[in-house]
Amino acid sequence: MKLNPCDREDSRVGRALAFLTEGTDCRCCIGARIVFALIVGLGLGLIFGH
Repeated sequence: MKLNPCDREDSRVGRALAFLTEGTDCRCCIGARIVFALIVGLGLGLIFGH
């Protein structure tokens, strides 16, 4: 049994995560996308949490 969603062939989560890295192999760019998503997520949490 594979627990990592990226290792499963039928995983929607794996496809969604792979979509986030489309167009680049640059680790810096991928890291910047992750940080940007974190900041946006925290901001939306603060806005909708109050």
